Amino acid sequence: MHKLTVLFVAAIFGLSYGDTGLGSCPSIQPVPQLEVNRLLGYWYVIQKTEAGSPCVSYNITQNEQHLGKYKATSIEQHPTLWSSALYHEHRTTGDLSVIDPKNPGHLALDLPLDIGTTSITVFMTDYDNYAAIFTCKKLSLVHRWSIEILSRTPTLNMDYVDKVRTRISSYNIDPFSLQILDLSKCAAPGQQGSVIKTVSDIGHKATNVVSNVGQKINNLATDPKA
Repeated sequence: MHKLTVLFVAAIFGLSYGDTGLGSCPSIQPVPQLEVNRLLGYWYVIQKTEAGSPCVSYNITQNEQHLGKYKATSIEQHPTLWSSALYHEHRTTGDLSVIDPKNPGHLALDLPLDIGTTSITVFMTDYDNYAAIFTCKKLSLVHRWSIEILSRTPTLNMDYVDKVRTRISSYNIDPFSLQILDLSKCAAPGQQGSVIKTVSDIGHKATNVVSNVGQKINNLATDPKA
């Protein structure tokens, strides 16, 4: 009966079964005394439940206007309709803050034009290589959740991945529900895709050729012996 209720409510809210549940968000134990400042910078999403894009990364920065608060930018790249090698990049930036200073592993994310606050629990990290986060948002009768494995680089040593998946299993969550993101075809954050990058390189080289030819013509005009 409960399963049918979850399916029914998920259909109303446009949510997919497997990342939803009844009631409040479950409690996940965060990293004790998390040092949020050490999480600043870029993170690549290596594995994620219900990934909506093949290329996802985050950039966490200080909020210059509010000391002790942060900005979190989600960077998603989607293949264009006319070329699978050409990516459209979409960015969304929200306000990230620590809910309780005594327990900094629990954070709150407020996104523009989004009703309500998303909670983020950092439950594993070594700051330099990997991190694992549990995100959850309460939606009336249900909550929607997601687990993500993050890496400082586009690839992550399987020892770290296995460590996180073992922890996920202890929460009675199937680790095989996480989708593996192949980042080999993704552009670096801030770039628009391999094709655009290549076209840009070609354009740059062509500009140099034209410039060199123009310089040579100018030299011949001023000095016929050149």
